[in-house]
Amino acid sequence: MGPLWGSLYSLRHYHPEAKVVVLVDGNTYRRITTNDKLKPLCALITELIEVDVPGEFSGVLRSRDIKTRVRNQIDGDFLYVDTDTIIAAPLDGIDSLEVKNLAMVPDIHRENIHDNIWNIGWVKMIYGMEITNPNLTYFNAGVLWSGTTSQQGIFLTNGMRTG
Repeated sequence: MGPLWGSLYSLRHYHPEAKVVVLVDGNTYRRITTNDKLKPLCALITELIEVDVPGEFSGVLRSRDIKTRVRNQIDGDFLYVDTDTIIAAPLDGIDSLEVKNLAMVPDIHRENIHDNIWNIGWVKMIYGMEITNPNLTYFNAGVLWSGTTSQQGIFLTNGMRTG
């Protein structure tokens, strides 16, 4: 719950008026809604939605499964932010982006993907793929702005499952 606290607190610091919808699996939903110590956390959330996820899924797979179904749970445009993301500045203007479908943040911790050994190693280990093409642009799936068109729904449902 620690990363979620930090993410919500930082968002509320800059945008106390924001509608905050948090999607969680059943176990997390019950933990958040029945633990009195988590009432301050609930106060930061506008709407808590329980998403049915297969019980045999690991934590990583539960998270990925929920992420691929955000479009089915949220109506209208939205900004998706992973629970481990800290908002470090106001997000003013994000709702006026001139984008119809989908906007993503480049994944550029360093100027070149070759320098980002951690990501390359994980992709190779998990997917068996080499990602050493310096001409490709890589995106961080932890921050996405989504419009309401069908094309982005297809990407969020199918594309996220591959990476």
